[in-house]
Amino acid sequence: MELRISSIPVMLDFLSKHGTGSANTALLKRIFCHDDYQFEIRRYGLSSIEPLIVYFSQLKSIKVNDIPDLCEEREKCLER
Repeated sequence: MELRISSIPVMLDFLSKHGTGSANTALLKRIFCHDDYQFEIRRYGLSSIEPLIVYFSQLKSIKVNDIPDLCEEREKCLER
């Protein structure tokens, strides 16, 4: 098993700056295209990064009922 952390600082930087203005969706797309996130996207059975982009771009203001389902079997995905 190989452990990489190069994707973590980029996401933390995005999250720390997100409160200062509108979310940079192009940056989010680049973040989620990183191999580490691609692995997690496959592991959770997500077919697209779009729900993640919607969620993270609205992170400061999204209401619980507006959080997009990440897959059809959301409960099973979250149990993994």
